[in-house]
Amino acid sequence: MIELVYYDFPRTINLSNKRKPLYYKKKDKLPLKYNTKDFSFEDGILIFNKTGEKVIKNWDVLDTPRTLTINGNLYKSLNLLPSQRNKINTILKEYFRTKTQIELTPPIFIKFFFHTDRRDIEDINNYDKFYIDAFFDALIDYDIKMVKIPKQKTGKKQTSERIKRIAPFPDDCVDFIKGYSSQFVLSTERKLVIQLWNITQ
Repeated sequence: MIELVYYDFPRTINLSNKRKPLYYKKKDKLPLKYNTKDFSFEDGILIFNKTGEKVIKNWDVLDTPRTLTINGNLYKSLNLLPSQRNKINTILKEYFRTKTQIELTPPIFIKFFFHTDRRDIEDINNYDKFYIDAFFDALIDYDIKMVKIPKQKTGKKQTSERIKRIAPFPDDCVDFIKGYSSQFVLSTERKLVIQLWNITQ
């Protein structure tokens, strides 16, 4: 059995480093302070007549990172875009991939133990899916890195070559990963403990 411990595993995901400005459009319900002769619409966008500047709708969060907090409700949310779901998986997969070094002969069974505060988890069967999917992907994913080759070694212009990192497992099908379980553990120390058990056919 191999036990992996990830302290303070990701709770929030940065979707973008900066939020772009949003502007009021004709179809929007305007706050009362903008329903005056000092404001009007130009090309469908609300502007301040004196300066001609567009009125920013999200000024309170402008230039701040846009984040998502992982919880059970988020996994089933219809408001979660496919691109956002992919971004979450990509970030978590990279997190696990860079922190995981294992040598274990398949097939295996995996146990996930989420040590955290009760307020962090509502229903484990939805909460754990982001992490389990990403961890499985990290086990079978390989890294292709482009490395520059100096000119003097080739006699030609600077080129590059691919270097592959071999994945721990070739696939995450049942031939290699027989199953998994997940459990919530009440704790003031936030960590994710993953046990990988070698099992016989």
